[in-house]
Amino acid sequence: AVASLVWLLSGCMSSQLANEIDRTGTVKAPSVSAYSSDDFWKFGVGVVTPHRAQQALVVSGLQRLFGPAVPPSTIRESVDTVERFQGQQRDVMIATFALGDPDAISDEDEFLLSLNRFNVMASRARAKLIVLVSRQVVDHLSADPEVLRGSALLKTYVETFCSNHRPMTLAFNAPAGLRQVTGEFRWR
Repeated sequence: AVASLVWLLSGCMSSQLANEIDRTGTVKAPSVSAYSSDDFWKFGVGVVTPHRAQQALVVSGLQRLFGPAVPPSTIRESVDTVERFQGQQRDVMIATFALGDPDAISDEDEFLLSLNRFNVMASRARAKLIVLVSRQVVDHLSADPEVLRGSALLKTYVETFCSNHRPMTLAFNAPAGLRQVTGEFRWR
């Protein structure tokens, strides 16, 4: 899903945000030119994940999709953990939480649902934040009151900020053939 989203964005993102303001406070003239390939990866899109293993899977999927047209090092610099993305920004940020097992979520809830981690992740986006998260992560109720309080931002983002929703199905090629996963598409 992440690789497909990046692929769809790669040819159609303008190299400038609408109503973008320069350093003097003046609105820049509108631009209709797309990002160059290098600038797309440096300024246009970024992907954050909580785990290195998931980062490797996303990078691998992007390398398969984009092939030799994009150097692997360019892709790797655009996909990282939240902590390592701190201080950087992209026009569009894609955040992905790949956990669905309730026991694994429970074991890592302090790490996954950290208020600071979500805040850093969300503040990296200059224009759009796309979050891919399992219902299990959103619905998880920690036994630790501090973790529960910290998880409120993610839950509020999903349930209140992204209040429009509809069912959806994602299909992908798995080793055993075509596989479909049902879910929910939510937006503001």
